[in-house]
Amino acid sequence: MRKSSRKGVALAVALALSVLFLILGMAYLTFIGTDYFLNGTNYTSLQAYYLAKSGLNWYTNHGFYLSPGSSVTIRFQGLNPQRYFCKVIRQTNGQLIFQGVVQNGNSGFRKNIVIP
Repeated sequence: MRKSSRKGVALAVALALSVLFLILGMAYLTFIGTDYFLNGTNYTSLQAYYLAKSGLNWYTNHGFYLSPGSSVTIRFQGLNPQRYFCKVIRQTNGQLIFQGVVQNGNSGFRKNIVIP
C-alpha cells in the first residue's frame, strides 16, 4: 500500500514542477518581449534626436534665415526622404524649433530641439 502512494506523489511533484517551469518560461518571454519593444522605441527616439541635431548643424552652417511663422523641411542625402527628415520651424516669437522626424508607417516619432 505504501508503494502505490509514492507513485502518486512523484506524479504530483512532476506536474507541479512542470507548471512552475511553464510559468517561469512565460514570464521570461514576456520580459524579453517588453525589453525588445522598449529598445526599439529608444533607438527610434535617438534617431529622431540626431536628425534634429543634424538639422540644427545644417541650418547654422548654411547661414539660412527663416522669417517668423514659416518652416522648412530638410531632407538628408543617403536617407529615405519620406521616412527621415528634419523640419525647422520659426515661431512668431522668433523661437526656432528643430524637429527630427522618423516615420514608421502611419505613425511617426518626433524629437524637438528648441533654440530661444
